[in-house]
Amino acid sequence: MYGGKGTRDRNKKTLKFNIIAIWVSTIVLTLQTAVAQGINAGLEVLIVTGISSIIASIFYISKMNFRIKGLLVNLSPLFGCLYLAYLQGGLESGVLIYNACLLLVALYSDIILLCIYGFILDFSLILMYILSPKSILGTSMEFRGFISSLAIITLSIFLLCLLTKWSSELIRESLEKEEKTLDLLGKLENTMEGIDKSTEVLNGSIGKCNVNINMVKEISESVVSAVNEMTSGITMQADNVNNISQTIISTSNTVEQSKEISRKIVTVSEVVNNDVTEGTQQIKELDKQMSIIKKAVKSSLDTVVTLQNQMCDIDKFLAGIKNIAEQTNLLALNASIEASRAGEAGRGFSVVASEVGKLAEESNSTVENIYKIIKSTSKTTSVALGEAQKGNEAVNIGDQIARKLYGTFENLITTFEELNLHISKQSHVISDVKDTFAVVDTEVQNIAAVSQEYAATTEEILSVIHEQNNKISDIAQEIQEISNISNELNKIIK
Repeated sequence: MYGGKGTRDRNKKTLKFNIIAIWVSTIVLTLQTAVAQGINAGLEVLIVTGISSIIASIFYISKMNFRIKGLLVNLSPLFGCLYLAYLQGGLESGVLIYNACLLLVALYSDIILLCIYGFILDFSLILMYILSPKSILGTSMEFRGFISSLAIITLSIFLLCLLTKWSSELIRESLEKEEKTLDLLGKLENTMEGIDKSTEVLNGSIGKCNVNINMVKEISESVVSAVNEMTSGITMQADNVNNISQTIISTSNTVEQSKEISRKIVTVSEVVNNDVTEGTQQIKELDKQMSIIKKAVKSSLDTVVTLQNQMCDIDKFLAGIKNIAEQTNLLALNASIEASRAGEAGRGFSVVASEVGKLAEESNSTVENIYKIIKSTSKTTSVALGEAQKGNEAVNIGDQIARKLYGTFENLITTFEELNLHISKQSHVISDVKDTFAVVDTEVQNIAAVSQEYAATTEEILSVIHEQNNKISDIAQEIQEISNISNELNKIIK
């Protein structure tokens, strides 16, 4: 019951009316009491009812549930009247005031709120009667009068509940219909506004569409020209791609030949490398033999030098022997002279001296012969020493040359290994280039096929564009008819 916008507005209006009615009742009761009973009694009524009205106003402006707010707002004047009845010892118009409070609550058209309020009212009256009968009955009313008043109030509550139920149903139905009507009216207004805006937008769109169609027509004609140029360009591109494909095939053959040449170079390089390796081994063996020869020549040189030194020693020894022989011969001559001087006594000594002289001459002759032989041998030894020294120098030079040659062959091996490595890399690069050319050739062939398809497709597009131009003209006529209909619809709406 509190969900609809119309219901909420109605409840706010009812609360506002009740607050106004409470304040008006406060003023009326105050004036009535002041006129009938005096100013003091009027002030008493004003204080009690004024406080009740202020409390009701506080509840009115507070934020809480509507049903609780409505109950508290209307209970404030009720309790104010009960308290005033207690102060004055009863109210002559109490029943009317209580029924008036019920009527104010009934204005909410909320049967639950009315039942709660009625229960609180009956309970409060009974409680007041128990606590202070005079406040309810006054000085003239008896118990039967209280029962009849309570019955009237209860009957009023019952009747007001029935009326509230019926009225709330009617109000709810009317509010629902009103909300539906407002909703439909709003939708209709929105629809009419939408139609109006749509017709304006449609007219603007139609104008723009006409402009755009003319532009599309011009663009379509430009596209036709561009497609013609594109077709010729694609055909030329296909021819160029075929030429590129032939060039790639020729280049691929050249690369294959380069690969074959590289393979042969690798084979020749391997053979040469093997020969160089074998030559290196032979030079290594030669170096070993040169070392052996060097040792042998050095040994021979040392032997010849030793022999020459020994020959010098022998020459010295022979010179000593020759000197001894000459002295011996001289001594033999002196002995012979002395023996001849001695006569017969020295004849035997003379014979010995003669024999010694002969031996000395033979020794001298032998020394001469040995000296000649040694001199000849010394010359031969000197020549052999010179040749041995030359041979030793030659062997040293040959050993150095062999070592250099060995180093050169080692460098050749390293160079050939690097050469083989580079040739191998070059061979791999050539293989990669060949594979790349194969891929490129495949892609170029695909491009050629796609170019041919594009050429055929552009021809189809060209025919479609011609057909599109014809349809664009038809669309322009249809849009003009739509524009006329839109103008008529706009006139009808306005």
